[in-house]
Amino acid sequence: PRSLGLDRRSRRLSDRDEAGRYWTDDPMVRFLRAFRPHFEHVVLIGRVFARKADTVAPYRADDDGVSVVALPPYERVHNLALRPWAFWPATERALLATLPTLDALWLNFGHPVSYRALQICAKTPKIRPFAVLRGHYDRDAAFRAPGGRLQRKLTGMLATNLLNRFARLAVQRDVPCVGFGTGPRLKAYGLRHIPMVSSLLDASDLQRTYDDDVARADLLVVGRLAREKGVDLLLKALVAVPGATLRVVGGGEEESALRTQARVLGIADRVWFDGPIPFGPKLFARYQATSLVVIPSRTEGAPKAAFEAMAFGKPVVASRVGGLPDIIGANDERGALVTVGDTEELAKTLQIALHERDWIQSRVDAARAFGREVSLQRQVAKIAEFVSES
Repeated sequence: PRSLGLDRRSRRLSDRDEAGRYWTDDPMVRFLRAFRPHFEHVVLIGRVFARKADTVAPYRADDDGVSVVALPPYERVHNLALRPWAFWPATERALLATLPTLDALWLNFGHPVSYRALQICAKTPKIRPFAVLRGHYDRDAAFRAPGGRLQRKLTGMLATNLLNRFARLAVQRDVPCVGFGTGPRLKAYGLRHIPMVSSLLDASDLQRTYDDDVARADLLVVGRLAREKGVDLLLKALVAVPGATLRVVGGGEEESALRTQARVLGIADRVWFDGPIPFGPKLFARYQATSLVVIPSRTEGAPKAAFEAMAFGKPVVASRVGGLPDIIGANDERGALVTVGDTEELAKTLQIALHERDWIQSRVDAARAFGREVSLQRQVAKIAEFVSES
């Protein structure tokens, strides 16, 4: 195929700068731009927000052979249903104008705009669509929904309905689907499943030591600070792990509450909040300056932080959810799994990991070997080859 469209709606693009370039706060653009050597042209389709500052959008989106198709800037997916007149007409025009020019299209499984794009593809046989399902979007939607329990339940039901409708249309078109930890669900839909992990690390990223004057921490969390990520559970567990230090990398709506929680629990001097750090040397330095990476999520797909940690030789202690059991290994050879929400089990596991002789070292080699197999180039080449042959 000559041209590839990449439907990126889960994060935002920033509007053009003075030089006419697009920027984004989503490091996933690094993965999408890596398709460029495999296609004559790559098109990024995404919502565009007014640019606030360079630090808000540190990643370049467009480039030679990579262009952007701008969609209206809705804040959350539910805005598409609450104010359809503000978003859908322009989105529809953009899709109808862009999709017929493409040979292949990457879709986010179950997203309403991706669903509309798939409907258009069904009428345009020359387009080869394929989809990615990284997690349990309906469960995630229920966690993130504003309001009480009833509203969250309703949001989850609506998301499940949309996933099911997307799946039915995908089956009709025989759309292959990429995912890791979501294979059983895709197969239950009757769809072809391509096991694919998710990392943004270039092989060259792992070939040097990063020195950013970062104090060493026993534990590291990397990710968005939201309820579903379970950092509050880790703080509770940390009380029962005397002396252990924790570095938190990321920002989000829960940051203020987490800082307050650390003070109330009396562990503020052992918890360091670094805020958001762009994907690159400063983040890599933090992976290198820790003993363990912890992913205490209440819901999860196949988090990139797990693969990144392992590529740097760091075992991972994580909740038994989503694709994490497959990442950690059936015999805990690359870390350890704990029950979702069980802070006592998490604390006990961290105590053992940090203080039992050889626990970490016995898992370093397996973690590094697994993580380094998941290079950015290998993932992109595998998908590009599949698209070309399908």
